[in-house]
Amino acid sequence: MIVSDLRSAVSATRRFWIWGLLIALLAFIVLPEFLHSWEHYRFNRRIAKENEKVTALVQVGDSGYNELVRLVPRLWFGNVPAALKGILAQDKRDRVADLCSAYVTCGRNHNTKTAIARALGTLGDSRAVPVLLKDLHSVWTELTLIQYDAQIEALGELRAKEAADQLLLILRQQYSWEGSSWRIKGNSLVALGKIGDERAVPDASRYAESETDWDVGQAALNYLIHINNSEAKAALWRAYRRYHTPEAALCLVQVGETSVLPDVREGLRKWLRDFDEGGWNRTYCWGVFSYVHALLIAEDGGAVPDLRRVLTLFK
Repeated sequence: MIVSDLRSAVSATRRFWIWGLLIALLAFIVLPEFLHSWEHYRFNRRIAKENEKVTALVQVGDSGYNELVRLVPRLWFGNVPAALKGILAQDKRDRVADLCSAYVTCGRNHNTKTAIARALGTLGDSRAVPVLLKDLHSVWTELTLIQYDAQIEALGELRAKEAADQLLLILRQQYSWEGSSWRIKGNSLVALGKIGDERAVPDASRYAESETDWDVGQAALNYLIHINNSEAKAALWRAYRRYHTPEAALCLVQVGETSVLPDVREGLRKWLRDFDEGGWNRTYCWGVFSYVHALLIAEDGGAVPDLRRVLTLFK
C-alpha cells in the first residue's frame, strides 16, 4: 500500500514537472511572439492615426500650420514628408525660422533632420546656414557624419561660404572608416563647387585622377566644372588623358574645351560598333549618355547621323 502510494506520488510529480516545462516552453515561444504582434499592432495604429491627423492639418491650410510645425520633430519619419509639404505650401509664413526651430528640436532624430535639411536647401534662405553648420560641426569627426548628406547638400544649395572651411576639413580628414566616408567627401566636393571655393582644386584633381572611389571621382569632376578656372581645366585634362572616360570628356566640353570633340565622336562610333557586335552585354551603357550629352551641348552637326541612331536604340 505504501509502495503504491509512493509510486502514485512520483508519477504525479513527474506529470507536474512535464506539464510545467511544457507550459513554460510554450510561454517562452508564444508569449514573446504575442507581445511583438501586439506592439506591432499598436505601432501601426498610432502611425495610422498620426497620418490622419497630418492629412487633416494639411487640408485646413494656414490654420493647421502651427500644429504641423510643432508635430514635425515627433512624427514617425514616414509621415514627415506630408507634413513638410503642408508647411512649405504656406508661403506667407516664416517657414525657414520655423523649420530651423523644428530642426533643433529633433535632437538625434536623423531621418526627420534629413528631410528638414532638404526642405531648407529648397527654400534657399541663408538664415538656415548657421543651424545646419553648427550641427555638422558637432559631428564632423564621428561616424554619425555619414548620415549628414542632406545637410552638406543643403549648404551647397545655399551657397554658404561660411561652410567652406568645415567642408574642407571633412574633405581632407583621414577617417579610420574611410570607405564609409567617400559619399560624404563627394558631397562636400560638390557643395564646395557650388559655393565657388577654389581651395579644393588640388583635392579634386587628386580624386579625379585616382581610382579610389568612382563616386568621389565623379564629384571631383563636378567640382572642377563649377570652378572652371585655368587650374580646374588643367585638372580635367589630366583626368581625361589618364583614363579617357566619357564622363571626363563631357566635363571638358561643358567648360568650353571643344578640342576633345573628335575623341567624343570616335567614342560614340566605337560604342555603336561594340553594340553591333555584342548588343547591350558588350557595351558600357552609361558612357554613351555622356558622349551624346557632350555632342548635343556642342551642337556638333557632324555627329547627327550617329546621334540619330543612338537615340533610336533608346526609344
